[in-house]
Amino acid sequence: MNNFKLNTIEEALEDFGKALEDGYDTPEVHFNMGICLVQLGDYAKGRDEMEKALESEDPEIQESARELIDQINEYEKAGGAMTATAAAQDGTQEGTQEKT
Repeated sequence: MNNFKLNTIEEALEDFGKALEDGYDTPEVHFNMGICLVQLGDYAKGRDEMEKALESEDPEIQESARELIDQINEYEKAGGAMTATAAAQDGTQEGTQEKT
């Protein structure tokens, strides 16, 4: 998952997709995929991934996912640009190391 930290969003998204295929279907992986998708401008798919991230037991992930979902919804209502996708720039959450 090092690609995300190198800011190669497309490659990170691919890595997270592979993690899902390999059985690492965790809310944290969905959270990170959602961030990638939002940064790439795919807000609808990003919101879908954030909704899956809400199942996390980590309250910080839940809160961040809710905040990003709210920002996406506001963006879509306003029909304008999301300000630097603020929530998506906070980084990623760990959680792809252990298979549940």
